[in-house]
Amino acid sequence: MEAIQQLSISLIQALQTLSPSFDGVMNFFSFLGEIEFYLFIIPFIYWVIDRRLGIQALLILITIDLVSTSFKLLFHQPRPYWIGGVKELSEEATYGIPSAHASDSFAVGGYLAYRSKQTWFRLAMIIIIFFIGLSRLYLGVHFLHDVLFGWLIGAVVLWIAALRSNRIARLVRSKTLSAQIAIGFVVSGVVILLGILIRSIISGALDPASWSSFSTDARSITHTFTLAGALFGAITGYALMRSQA
Repeated sequence: MEAIQQLSISLIQALQTLSPSFDGVMNFFSFLGEIEFYLFIIPFIYWVIDRRLGIQALLILITIDLVSTSFKLLFHQPRPYWIGGVKELSEEATYGIPSAHASDSFAVGGYLAYRSKQTWFRLAMIIIIFFIGLSRLYLGVHFLHDVLFGWLIGAVVLWIAALRSNRIARLVRSKTLSAQIAIGFVVSGVVILLGILIRSIISGALDPASWSSFSTDARSITHTFTLAGALFGAITGYALMRSQA
């Protein structure tokens, strides 16, 4: 692992020779992978473009972010600037692998591109996804393998969504309103239990003293609880809105 990390550090050092000239551009692309940006763009899709596409994008975002968060905790690996040798151009409190920016953008952006019939939009998504991943290297917050693994799990979630999302939606819609709400509650409960289980599994594995000062809050499962609540709210809210339509 150390050899792979050192290879990535050399790559990051090469990218950071462009700093500070490209700091603004890279921070912009990094922002496009932030949850805050999705909280703007997904409601826009829901209310302006297509409600079904909006709720699908939201559920994909919650799913892939949950997968990324779970892997981060399970692997509990450092970020580049935690171990030194690169500039700290951004600051993160969670563990490194996988890059949630990379995974979220691949899954959500990829699904929007899949649903679009516009070639220019698909090309734009490819470029944006690539530069979001690159920005995380440039900023010193992810190794190359963090980004690549993020893209990989994003691709898996995208593949599942492209093949199964409509079938799953039809199955859920066939249930009564109370059953749909119950499904949301149960799935959210499973999400919370998953976070508790993973934290329990790694409880005996302490972070190395060389970078443990950076990871003091990295084992918190607060974000998992947030995702569980968001999932329950999305499923229940959409079910209620459909029942009133």
